[in-house]
Amino acid sequence: MASSRVLEREVQEEPRRAATANLDFCLHKYSLLIIIGRTARLRQTDHISRDIERGIRSWDVDLKSCNLNLYLQEFLSHHTASFKGQKCLRHCTRVLDTQVLISPSQEQVHSEVFALLSRESAHKLLILAGLSEEESGDLLFHKGLFSPHQLKQIITEQFLDQESSASSKINLTLSCPNIGQWRKTLLGNQPLQGPLTLHINPPEVLPAMEALGEFTSLISGTVCPPSPFDLLPPPTTVGFLKLSRPCCYVFPAGRGDCAFFAVNGFTVLVDGGSDSQACFWKLVRHLDRVDAVLLTHVGTENLPGVVSFLERKVAEVELSTDVKDDLSKRLISPELGVVFFNAPSRLQMEQQL
Repeated sequence: MASSRVLEREVQEEPRRAATANLDFCLHKYSLLIIIGRTARLRQTDHISRDIERGIRSWDVDLKSCNLNLYLQEFLSHHTASFKGQKCLRHCTRVLDTQVLISPSQEQVHSEVFALLSRESAHKLLILAGLSEEESGDLLFHKGLFSPHQLKQIITEQFLDQESSASSKINLTLSCPNIGQWRKTLLGNQPLQGPLTLHINPPEVLPAMEALGEFTSLISGTVCPPSPFDLLPPPTTVGFLKLSRPCCYVFPAGRGDCAFFAVNGFTVLVDGGSDSQACFWKLVRHLDRVDAVLLTHVGTENLPGVVSFLERKVAEVELSTDVKDDLSKRLISPELGVVFFNAPSRLQMEQQL
């Protein structure tokens, strides 16, 4: 749980340059942006470290012009792993601008990716790490996502009508999930136009660097997955909401669906939406009981919200064994009845064997 002593630097949004502005890129400047999405477990930080190292070592830069080992050491001298929960880590030199976003919002990601492309550096590296959607490859946040189509739209807006106005070319290296639609969307039937040359998940070309291992350890040590109580906070008022009449609520559930029904005192939650910050929680947390949860199917678009709810109930049981007065309010949440779900056919077959 973050304390008041933890320094949390808010991401400062850079103003977007107009798409019609004249872009003059500097061949001797470099920009690195690392975006870390949702991490459900602490053990996933090792996977994030590997993704970051793979991404940096795949950046085909001239180490004589951009001494990455030196600049990463300078970054380390300005940041320590004790600052857990920071949203932004950044260090800028005359040659390399390095920025790390941890569990950002979807709006912050859009703004910072646009800012990355707007900078005068001719060499840019964008690393996407964290949980991703299996079919599309979308990078998932606790609320929202970042998709190949969104990146393509940002690039198109940034370099619209820039074929002739840009005096130099820029290189963007993208290190992203190896699954999904990233390559097909960005390099498919309608490739990107303009001064941009895009490289997606190229092979590693840079040697191992001492500072790189320390850098990835720092980032993974800073990543701190939120607890169920942070994702689903208790109500701010005392007392439970009574639903005396039949009602139906349909929630904005991200990429999925979520609805809540109450009939004759019986309450049912149908699906939970695609965000781990459950869309239904602001209502449901004021109830004394949810009689049933129904999952129409098992998928990333309807499961995360319910998973957060279930994880919270488990955490409440663990906390109640040694609860203190100042933590007792965390235990305020609705009781949970029965959970029904349509199991995948593969799971049903495994249970029958």
